[in-house]
Amino acid sequence: MNARTLALLAVAVVVKVSAGDLHADELVLVDKGKPRAIIVAPGENEWAGKRLADRLLKLTGARVTVQTDVQLPASPPWVIAIGTTSTNPIVKAVLGGDERIAGLGEEGYVLKAGRCSGVPVLVASGKTLTGVNHAVSELVSWKLKLGDGRAAVDSRLDESDKPALAYRMIWTWDAHCNWSNTIPEMLDSYVVKGNHNTGSWVVPYTREGFRTHFTRAIDYLSDHKLNGFIVWGFLREEHGGVEIGREISRYARQNNVRILPGVCSQYGYGGFIYSTTNKFNLDVWCKRHPELQGRDEKGNVVPGMLNPLKPENQKWLRDGTEWLLTNLPDIGGINLENGDFASCYAKECRAERAKPENDPNCFWDMMATQKPILEVAKKMRPDGWMTFASYVGFTEPTARGVSKTSVYPPKFVQQMPDNAICQWTFSSMTTPETWPEDARPPRSSFRGQFGLLHHGSLWGLPMDPARWWAAPGAAADDFSTLYPFVCGRIAKSGLGGLAITSQTGVQSPAHELNYTALEYFGWHPERTYAQFQKDRLQLCYGGAERAELFLKLLRNTTKNPDDIAKDRDQAVRIGRARNLDVRQRARWRNLADELARRQQLARAFKK
Repeated sequence: MNARTLALLAVAVVVKVSAGDLHADELVLVDKGKPRAIIVAPGENEWAGKRLADRLLKLTGARVTVQTDVQLPASPPWVIAIGTTSTNPIVKAVLGGDERIAGLGEEGYVLKAGRCSGVPVLVASGKTLTGVNHAVSELVSWKLKLGDGRAAVDSRLDESDKPALAYRMIWTWDAHCNWSNTIPEMLDSYVVKGNHNTGSWVVPYTREGFRTHFTRAIDYLSDHKLNGFIVWGFLREEHGGVEIGREISRYARQNNVRILPGVCSQYGYGGFIYSTTNKFNLDVWCKRHPELQGRDEKGNVVPGMLNPLKPENQKWLRDGTEWLLTNLPDIGGINLENGDFASCYAKECRAERAKPENDPNCFWDMMATQKPILEVAKKMRPDGWMTFASYVGFTEPTARGVSKTSVYPPKFVQQMPDNAICQWTFSSMTTPETWPEDARPPRSSFRGQFGLLHHGSLWGLPMDPARWWAAPGAAADDFSTLYPFVCGRIAKSGLGGLAITSQTGVQSPAHELNYTALEYFGWHPERTYAQFQKDRLQLCYGGAERAELFLKLLRNTTKNPDDIAKDRDQAVRIGRARNLDVRQRARWRNLADELARRQQLARAFKK
């Protein structure tokens, strides 16, 4: 540490940092493809600094230096100081007396521009490393003013924020996580034709395909402060098995995103891993031990279903959890299912469900097969998000709908270990009638609770039935207008957050709109859609009028190929405007490509 830095630290408590004395309205970080700033990111902050440098390179072509030693330059450029007040002395000098830091919590951030000992400084900070990462994400995604080979921020930038909802997650299958760069690439390269069971958009089962698409998805989630990624089929030998799973989960953790692999505890979905050679694959286990399988209502063996009461099965569930958490040390938790309302009707299982302390339906099977997993996870990964799907909503009408024998509140809400995080299904709770303002989840033992929406996926329905182009299901639909209601209800109900199903990446303008809304309303569930348009969509699409037009073209339900062609031509023309930045141009190009896809579909329908 040089003398200049030591002098800075010595006077840190009295240094005045002001944006008002800066001579320009902007702090220019990159100009004409050349850096005018350096990034100072010492210690644990190094990766956040490298992520910022990587995004600036992609957006401007400039390679900004990242230095891990804490030294102010002898002569300007700008300094972008990344870290907490305890991990970056420059940040401490600027923010040491800032009272906002104490209230930031785990995920809150501060972005502040000013001067420090005569050197211009832009601070990206938080109370924790997570908050620091969010500061970088907010800077990258929303605060940069971009031009060709240029990036700047407002010289008056001085804000802090923290999320209202703790869980802001994407739910996907490995085969549905298609993050191609463009819609034509998505359609031409990754379509499994004639197999709608896996969806229209699919990632090839190869190591490189898995790495490419999941890396892109993680980068986006990281840049948009989405903190969880539920992935079913995460471990599959065709795309690299445990080795690639370890690599991707490590990368996700480094980028502030929790990977939650899907694990099925009773019937289907591979068990702990999709691999026909691994003993922790559910089908493999059941074929090796047919005597341990469950039975249907007629007393017949159900191939591939566990009998929850067999001690050997309970041990297999515990051993599988230990194996998973040992082999994937960087995953952020698990997402549990027991197989879509699976239920064993062996004599002993019927007797257990008949006890008054237990649920008389599949909720008992869910609890009995997931409790051993959760107990092992509590010891091995106490900080993990151990989530489980109830398949129902928490209101009495939705929860009772699981069977005629249902009780309310269900018994499992008090039987799960206290590290469990309950995933309710909100898909049928998106109106004031189905989710009354005073509705609250039943009292429980859970560590946390959140909801899942099936909208915008193969399993959903379009927001407007006239959106014929959203098929299959609602896989290409925009449901962003639901977020003010759903996230508002989540906050009022004392729930922790939301997960949305994902069929594809941001090359789809509808999906990018859904992800953008999840980020915005996950942080501010009290805000309106009009505020969302002003704060986010105007930045996305190039102003208020263009944002209105973008939404109009995206949601147009015409089936006339000529009318769709006119919409597409308009999107192409706007996308070429010189006053759009590189990201805005890409969004208009994606809209044009989406309209071209619809035009082709409409022509096919007319034949």
